[in-house]
Amino acid sequence: MSDNPPINSMALPIPFVGVAPVFRYVDTVKNSSIAMIDYDSTYLYILRYPLDPKFGDKQGQAFYVGIGRARRYAFHYLEADGGGSYDREIRNNHKRNTINKIGKDEVLIQVVTDKRLNMNDLEVRLIAHWGRRNLVDNPGILTNQTAGGEGVPGIPMPAHVKECLIAAAHSPIVFNGKHYNGLKPAFNAHLPDALAEIFSMCLGKPITDADKRCCTYEMFKMQLHRWCNLGFFPQGFNYLDSEGLPLFDELPVSAFLKALDEKNSRNRQQGYECARKKKYPDLKFRTPWGDFRTYRDAAAASDGKTTAENLTRRFRLMIERNHFCSGYNVLSDDGTPQYKEHRITLQETARTKAADHLVEYNSAPMTVNGELVPTRYEAWKRCPDYPSDYPAFMVFVTRCKEFGAFPEGLNVPKEEGGPYPQIPRFFISHPLCRVYYRVDGQDFPSQQTASIALGYKHKNAVHGRFTRYKNRFKEKGVLFPKGWNVIDTFTGEPMYPEQPRVRGKR
Repeated sequence: MSDNPPINSMALPIPFVGVAPVFRYVDTVKNSSIAMIDYDSTYLYILRYPLDPKFGDKQGQAFYVGIGRARRYAFHYLEADGGGSYDREIRNNHKRNTINKIGKDEVLIQVVTDKRLNMNDLEVRLIAHWGRRNLVDNPGILTNQTAGGEGVPGIPMPAHVKECLIAAAHSPIVFNGKHYNGLKPAFNAHLPDALAEIFSMCLGKPITDADKRCCTYEMFKMQLHRWCNLGFFPQGFNYLDSEGLPLFDELPVSAFLKALDEKNSRNRQQGYECARKKKYPDLKFRTPWGDFRTYRDAAAASDGKTTAENLTRRFRLMIERNHFCSGYNVLSDDGTPQYKEHRITLQETARTKAADHLVEYNSAPMTVNGELVPTRYEAWKRCPDYPSDYPAFMVFVTRCKEFGAFPEGLNVPKEEGGPYPQIPRFFISHPLCRVYYRVDGQDFPSQQTASIALGYKHKNAVHGRFTRYKNRFKEKGVLFPKGWNVIDTFTGEPMYPEQPRVRGKR
């Protein structure tokens, strides 16, 4: 895909209208605000060539103009895949070929929604301004097959389709248990509030009299056409043939609602499957139970052996560590595996690595009371005052290395990154003991410990005095009293200057 500017960052002029922004169909997936999903009014749309130098003088040039509602512009995107509602002979092949030649993801779209404009008239004026390619006398640039303004968005409705709809509209029907000569008489025989009550009962959800199915004949007719497409009606509703016999099966309301839910669920699943195939057209992930487009598809086929979330984590780890287990891989567009597979699993690799690390860690030398011992296990046996079990001793050594100091009599040699500073073991027991406190000439790992040990009435008494001494030194330069200070654990040096204690005061 070419590097086009982002949504709404560029705009192109439209004759008779002015400048309007352009976007691509794929942009509507990222930004639903421009997708026109809930836009009920008629708008005009223009399909254009991309602003890409490879298209020469056709850069940004319009090639189709149409009118529609909601996502009408998106039908052309699907039509480029060969879909469409009408027969092949009446489809606009010229427009479809142009879209496929450009690349449907690259086609630029412009939308005009100004309700002050008559969209039918504007469509006619724009088509006349740019001209149509299918005109022999004065060919233009558009692939439109008509002059526009027919009142139906796009190509006029085929005659056979129109005849079928007219015949259906005039066929006798049964509506809410009563016979009518056609759809129109049935609609006219009910007020909006009565239709709202009937549709609420049939659809199993509240419908107000402001609903368009209750107020407008077109939407009322569309609702019954939907039931035709389902192939079954709620009880008391049906189309009748010339002999007065029902054309469709009728179901009790409860059974009708259940069948309707099942039909909607199948439609959603088919839609999701279609969307997945379009988004992931090629098989991408190889697992022991087959090749799949997505993790979710692979998990569904695993018979409960795994979930999509577990597969996602497993593939992420295998990619990060460049180690794929046998039967797992990521496939390229042509189905070629992209990674080398290994017989050893990730778990076995992790266990082997952990075991090697443990062997290496245990075999590291240490110094005990200045004497070099070959392994840490031997060092533990010579240190009876340290943790009684060997794993706890290993944790203690690791914590000392992280702390940056070892207790007196224990250390690691130069090849292990040592030797580290030696401090009393009492201070290593405190994880944040980078400094300790001297109170009345005695050393403590924390201010609270000093308050309790010296019998102060409040456990924060020493903390309050240190705060006062620090503020006085900072603001007035008053020195700390002798015997009170903050000592650096590694150097043993006081951090503040002291003065002799004032006699008579504690």
